[in-house]
Amino acid sequence: MAEKLGISRQTYIDIENGVRIPKADTIYKISVITNQSINYFFYDNTEIGDIDQISILLEQLPESKKKVVFRGFKKNH
Repeated sequence: MAEKLGISRQTYIDIENGVRIPKADTIYKISVITNQSINYFFYDNTEIGDIDQISILLEQLPESKKKVVFRGFKKNH
């Protein structure tokens, strides 16, 4: 999984163990690889509204636009 995500094995282990918070682009890649909605990783309740809508919009963006959005996330983090 770490290789597919382009991160080190230790970073992935830290994410799984809750030691490290993954970057937005890593969360997106995990959602694509696991075929899970992004909100799955944040909420137990699947009826959450705004995050669902954001997730759907992000999934529909072309790859070039996703990179721009994730750069914006990183700047504001």
